[in-house]
Amino acid sequence: MSGSSSSLYAELDRRYSKKFDAALERLTTQVLDMVAEFGNATHRIGRLTLPAIILGGTNTQTLTWSKPMPTASYEVAVQQGATIIGTVTTAVTVKTAAAVTVQTTAGLAVPLGAELLIVAWTGS
Repeated sequence: MSGSSSSLYAELDRRYSKKFDAALERLTTQVLDMVAEFGNATHRIGRLTLPAIILGGTNTQTLTWSKPMPTASYEVAVQQGATIIGTVTTAVTVKTAAAVTVQTTAGLAVPLGAELLIVAWTGS
């Protein structure tokens, strides 16, 4: 990575990390409010840190829950960090009680260290 690219990513991170943290807090609150409506509900929250991905490249990562979900039939929400540039798509490719696998495809660029927030929940 060239020096100018490093500077650009550092500047983007500086500018958007607070926005990402605020979006993370809003999403977490919304999901936990939805979970509370189910009554006896289970939820998990985790983060994935992405490598640099450019121009249609993909990355697949698995997030292992600190405590397994009671079943593999749960809902998942993925929130993208603010440092991601352009259109990025995320897809949950595998769900087990122990983990979730997410594939990220960059439309333009995902800087090294960008984050995805993963929230999972199930209710009974």
